[in-house]
Amino acid sequence: MSPSHRSTVLIENMTIGRNDRRAERFPGPIAELHVSTIHRREPICHKSYVSPVATAMIAGLSTHGYVATVRCV
Repeated sequence: MSPSHRSTVLIENMTIGRNDRRAERFPGPIAELHVSTIHRREPICHKSYVSPVATAMIAGLSTHGYVATVRCV
């Protein structure tokens, strides 16, 4: 399964109900974490499918990004 297919499945599960009256599957904040700086990687890594629905995006902080993400949400 390619990264884009995994991202699409994740987005569908995070956003069901956000645009209609059905119950939300995940009502809390959505943080997107990248250990590396995605814009310095291969062009295929530049497009994020999660960013449009994310509350925050953290990238390029190495493993320190995990702590920053937990504090963010």
